[in-house]
Amino acid sequence: MALKFGTSGLRGLVTEFTDQAIDSYISAFLIYCERKEIKKKIILAGDLRDSTPDILSRIQTIVHLRGFDSYYGGFVPTPALAYACKENLCAGLMITGSHIPSDRNGIKFYLPDGEILKNDEVEILKLTGCKVDSLPTIRGESREINLAEMYIQRYFNFWRNKPLSGLRILFYEHSTVAKTVLKEIFQNLGAEVDCAFESKTFVAVDTEALDSNPALEALASSGRYFATISADGDGDRPLVINEKGNVIRGDVLCMLAARYIGDPVIVTPISSNSSVEKLFSKVHFTKIGSPYVIEEMIKHSGLVVGFEANGGFLLGSDWCLDGEVLRALPTRDAVLPALLVILAAHISQLSLSELVGQLSGRQTYSDLIRGVQSTASQNIIEHFDSLISVCGKKVALKNKLDGLRLTLVDGEIVHFRPSGNAPEFRIYVEAASSEICFELCKKARAEVLSLLG
Repeated sequence: MALKFGTSGLRGLVTEFTDQAIDSYISAFLIYCERKEIKKKIILAGDLRDSTPDILSRIQTIVHLRGFDSYYGGFVPTPALAYACKENLCAGLMITGSHIPSDRNGIKFYLPDGEILKNDEVEILKLTGCKVDSLPTIRGESREINLAEMYIQRYFNFWRNKPLSGLRILFYEHSTVAKTVLKEIFQNLGAEVDCAFESKTFVAVDTEALDSNPALEALASSGRYFATISADGDGDRPLVINEKGNVIRGDVLCMLAARYIGDPVIVTPISSNSSVEKLFSKVHFTKIGSPYVIEEMIKHSGLVVGFEANGGFLLGSDWCLDGEVLRALPTRDAVLPALLVILAAHISQLSLSELVGQLSGRQTYSDLIRGVQSTASQNIIEHFDSLISVCGKKVALKNKLDGLRLTLVDGEIVHFRPSGNAPEFRIYVEAASSEICFELCKKARAEVLSLLG
């Protein structure tokens, strides 16, 4: 495969991030910025993958040789970079593969008003055909910019009264680039934070399909912590585990966070829990991927919130509370949904499990099958599209907005979706109970695996 854009930036195998490929894509992006008359200033940051420093170094070279000033923000969460680009009215580049395996990496592109959208991708791809002269492999000099401090102050300035005082939080460090920032934000807001399970090598933590970790589960449910929090590799998707050691699903987390804000216009992908339509008065569904969510958010006025089933939360408009203003940040953020839900439970004097239990509605579950190439994924979709029954139940409705979402005759939902730029295949299910969800997902996974041989 070659480098290509997916639901969130450019991704591919580390071996595909050659000097020539990097030169082509970064030059195209810089030309695009010039055509849009954006100031010639680029903010750079990255995640903790072994391959990130080399890719970052080559990008610095291209940025300088193309006449742009570069500002290096270090290894920080993606939303910290996005926030700085918005505040400084400039573009940015985040070197990260998010949650995908360590043999892969990626680049996320940011403009002053947020991450690039699908129409931006089209124009950048057109410009990759421009002639790119051979450039020497030298490291450009970048000025330092403290992205972490800017991001931390964003939340500290909004909540000055330490609303999390009295809470003890466990932070699951692994190899997320958010490990320092998240800890400081929660400490600044009054919580006592313990850290555990740091990994010196990169761990591909997927917040939608968390691998079993008995030690983490035991500590999270030990009775010592109000909540356990973490994020994926680049810190734009939250992981929140309740006091019983159970992961709170990303869409459920975001629904609770949005409900704390009020009754905003909700924009969310088709893979999210359909209970959202009962909780909020205005809901709009999109294809999966933050660019699609942002494109739809732009169409609406007033208080607007977007979120994905993976827990990534997008604040589409400024939010005012007690005279303070939290400025819009229309890119996935791991801090805000985790913070709002923990705050909501604390204020209500409820545990996280009790707060989640107040949501009357449908349950969701998802699974991830790795190592499924695009051709095989398409064959799987075509196979299930041809069936009149799945998992032993008849199909009532088919939705092909993104992948194949099947509604069964009893109202249960099975959604099959290939990744856009990684060898992964996801299964989302929705039903009346978590037990039914689990069994339904188990059957769907078995049927997919049987097709793969």
